[in-house]
Amino acid sequence: MSLMHPSTVLDRPVLGLLAESDSVEPSAPARVLLPDRYTDRYAYPLVVLFHPAGMNEEAILSSVPHLSRQNFVVLSLRGPRAAAAGFGWDAAEDHDGVEDYFFKAVAQTRRSFHVHSERIYLVGLGEGTLPAYRLALANPDRIAGIAALNGPFPKPKGNPLFRLETVRGLKAFVGHGLLNHTISMEAARH
Repeated sequence: MSLMHPSTVLDRPVLGLLAESDSVEPSAPARVLLPDRYTDRYAYPLVVLFHPAGMNEEAILSSVPHLSRQNFVVLSLRGPRAAAAGFGWDAAEDHDGVEDYFFKAVAQTRRSFHVHSERIYLVGLGEGTLPAYRLALANPDRIAGIAALNGPFPKPKGNPLFRLETVRGLKAFVGHGLLNHTISMEAARH
């Protein structure tokens, strides 16, 4: 994965996208969005996005500037499974592969930009909540928090998803739309 440093960019791309990676691995591209007025003197929180099924890392990243263009670096990853109009995340078939991809992308982003190692937050949308939950619950000492929006909670396959004593301090925000037709409110509460 190669990232351009902001000082090497001649023309400011649209939507504040100042860096882009070729790939962490050939099939695993990642994109980075830097805040307006990025400076190397500040250790920024890192927000890692996991898109819903049928999207990709660019599509979900394009919505971030509409929320905020300040005070955090955003890393957007691509689901490994081809879906109808984009990509998706498998329920748990290749968790180790996704975990490896995630940590390689975070490490490369940290080498290229000033990111605070203890302020890494995961945001999963729809099916993207599956890898976000799994990564946060498996690595609560390395993840500061998670936001899971309109998506399922993963089901354990064999081993428990987490040990309660290790995840007690993990910050979490879970949101679910009342009119979500993919996952009912009852299923979300369960």
